[in-house]
Parts: sequence; structure tokens; C-alpha cells
Amino acid sequence: MGFLGMKSKAEKTEAAILARLSGQEGITILLPFGGGNGRYDMVIDDTYHYYGGKGREWRNYRGQVEYFGVYCPQINRAFLVPVDIVGKTEGTLRLVESKNNQSKNVHWAKDYEI
Repeated sequence: MGFLGMKSKAEKTEAAILARLSGQEGITILLPFGGGNGRYDMVIDDTYHYYGGKGREWRNYRGQVEYFGVYCPQINRAFLVPVDIVGKTEGTLRLVESKNNQSKNVHWAKDYEI
């Protein structure tokens, strides 16, 4: 995927997350000036904490941001996934149970949906 394709995907993800969180009681969204080229794309202020989030590249951001914003356009759902539960290069959220009902080390999408 080229730069413009990645930029478009990132912008759609940011818009989906912003739409889901905007207007919620006690939530303020802070967006960086200048297009979000820094280490975070948005900051979520829930009155008690500030959470930095990244909606772009999947890189090792441990210690730099708290959440990845994930949007799946195929199902029109968005998720805030803690950085600490994903691997260094990828992460997986399960939408439905597996055929063998395995649930150990499974990260259920419903637990992170916004």
C-alpha cells in the first residue's frame, strides 16, 4: 500500500474513532495541530486520565501510547486496543468463537469496542 492509501486508511480510522467518542459525557478529544505527524494521532481525556492513541502504522509503541485505534470498515465497528495486549508487529481481535471453543489468550473484540 502506498503512502496515500495508508494516509486515507489512517484518516478513516481516526474519523470513526472520533465519531464514536465525541459527545460522550466526560470525554474530550485533543487533536494535534499540523496533521498528526507526531507519535500520536489523538489524545483522549476522560477527566481522570489522558490516553495517547495511534491509528496508523502498527509498530512497537509500548511506553509511548496507551491504545491503538482500530476501525474495521467491513463491519463498521471501531475498537480501542491497549498497546500492551498486542505483539510487536500485529494483533488480533476475535469476533466470534472458534470452532473448537478455544478461548485461552483470546482478545474478544466486544471487550474493546467503542
